Amino acid sequence: MPQDALLPKMRPGTAVDFLRDMMSGLCFSFARYGDSDWHSLLEINSTNADGHGHFDSLRQEKLKGLRNPEIRKGYGGQIRRLNGQEVHDWLIENSMEDLVFYQQDIFIYMLQDSLAHGTRFPLLDVLDNRNVVTVGPDYHRLLGVWMPVMEHVEIPGVNCYQEVDRIADEVLDGIEDGDVVLISAGMASTVLVDRLHGKFQGWILDLGSVWEPLLGRCTRTWHKQFIQDLQRNATQR
Repeated sequence: MPQDALLPKMRPGTAVDFLRDMMSGLCFSFARYGDSDWHSLLEINSTNADGHGHFDSLRQEKLKGLRNPEIRKGYGGQIRRLNGQEVHDWLIENSMEDLVFYQQDIFIYMLQDSLAHGTRFPLLDVLDNRNVVTVGPDYHRLLGVWMPVMEHVEIPGVNCYQEVDRIADEVLDGIEDGDVVLISAGMASTVLVDRLHGKFQGWILDLGSVWEPLLGRCTRTWHKQFIQDLQRNATQR
């Protein structure tokens, strides 16, 4: 079957649309279902590329999140090209033909465009006047240089899902209406979005590894070019 005929259905929309909704006060949650998430759901591998385990309970919570109609969902990465037919068949088997997804990397594309043109990442402008809670590895504490981080909830380096109860509780302990939660917690990210959604009036964004270039970290192949663009822009100021 041609790739453009495969499920899931895709919804038009960019990160600009998301930021416009945030500025208008429309609260929402966004969860990215990338390659590792689908490998878990399809039971393709026992671990992901970073060595995190695909636990049965993790798989069930991902399934629950997918079924939550209130959460905006992202789809993309290599999964359509490499396992698109399996995803298509799985969605039909699980009666999810009507699910509609955004492109999962819309904020990565926005950052890429900003770095290419030497402009500030627009998401940072929207976050300037909001309290932000970050969920991620220890070095994400340094994001306070870029945005008003009120609290950072640290995740373990491996098998973050095994501490998902503690992580969710720590976020909820410090959150208030109007706050923004930024999640970079690997395969536990979609679970956290589902658990936190509806618990406060604000925004929950699963952003994956979008922050790494701003912190000088290269954990994905595309990070190298982003870091080079960032360094070039800094020398041109």
